Amino acid sequence: MHTPYQTITQKIKILKEVATTLKAHGVLFAVGGSCLLYVHGLVHDFDDIDLMINASDCQKVRTILDRMGNRDITPPSSRYRTACFLEYDIRGVDVDVMGGLAYQQPDGSLASMPFDGHMIQERRQVDDVKIPLARLSDWMSIYQMIERPEKAALIKAFLDR
Repeated sequence: MHTPYQTITQKIKILKEVATTLKAHGVLFAVGGSCLLYVHGLVHDFDDIDLMINASDCQKVRTILDRMGNRDITPPSSRYRTACFLEYDIRGVDVDVMGGLAYQQPDGSLASMPFDGHMIQERRQVDDVKIPLARLSDWMSIYQMIERPEKAALIKAFLDR
C-alpha cells in the first residue's frame, strides 16, 4: 500500500496509538522492519510500521485494526508464504502486520520466522507508551531471508560495534 508521505511525528503518533490499542486487547507484538531500525538510530526515517504477531492472533488484530484504518486486500509478493499478513492505512501511515512470517527462497525452500514473546528484545519508552521492539539479530536474519542484504549489513555493522 502506498500512502502519501507522512512526517516522523505523524508516524510515531500512529505507532503509539496502535501499540496502546493492541496492548489493551492483550495482543503480544513487536515492532520490526525499518521502524525498528529508526528507533535504534540506524536510519533517519521509515516508510511504514511493521508489526510481528503470533499467527493465532490474526483475527483479533484484524478486528482491532479494521476499526482504526483501511485494510488493503492486495496480496503480497508470491514469494511470501506468511500465515497472516495484514496491511493498513491508518490516517496516511502504512501499518503492516505479519504473523508466521515465511518466505520462499530462490532454491524453492521455505524459510520462516514465527513470532513469539522471546523475539522481544526490549520495551522502549516512546513518550508515554512502552513499545515492544523485536531483536535486531532476528531482523538481520529476516532481512537475509527476504533478500534485503543492505539492511542486514546495516544491522550487522551496528551489532558488531
